[in-house]
Amino acid sequence: MDRTTDIKIVRMERLARGSNLKAFVDVKIGEITIIDCRVIQQPGQKAYLSGPQKPIEGGRWAPIVKMSEALRQCVQEAVLKEAERYGIIEKPEARRDLLLEHL
Repeated sequence: MDRTTDIKIVRMERLARGSNLKAFVDVKIGEITIIDCRVIQQPGQKAYLSGPQKPIEGGRWAPIVKMSEALRQCVQEAVLKEAERYGIIEKPEARRDLLLEHL
């Protein structure tokens, strides 16, 4: 199975600008759909994908879905490529250049 061809973005919902949480995403991997993954990007940092989570005791959060590191990287790459294409996230270098222009 070629994982890159089996990954599809079903939904990407952009959130309000100004937040580190950029979008909610539903991702289909083969026959399984993972709902409410999150695209996160802090100012000047690389964006990353966080899977759905549930609250646990002590005010902490635990992942609902676990996958191999190789599959996680393939999914993250596919999602971030689409998020960048739609202007939801920026490359850290682009933000740094933008910040330097304002000094």
